[in-house]
Amino acid sequence: MFVYYKASWILGGRRAEQRADNFAVDLGYGKGVLMTMKCYIEHATNRRTEDIRKRLSELLSDNHPGSVTRYKRALRRIKHKR
Repeated sequence: MFVYYKASWILGGRRAEQRADNFAVDLGYGKGVLMTMKCYIEHATNRRTEDIRKRLSELLSDNHPGSVTRYKRALRRIKHKR
């Protein structure tokens, strides 16, 4: 039961993040979303040298979609709006 709850919570959180990104892009803040995602991507790249077990536990408990995925989706939405 816990696994099902955790999985639904993670998926729900990821959908909410995507809706929030889409909303920001639709309001005209696409550049800001892209700049923020770039910062997140750079930060994640710098952290790759950390202990793999610590990083894995963070990834499993994280309910946000990956920054690269969010960046690509926001970029696609910006191009589609033009």
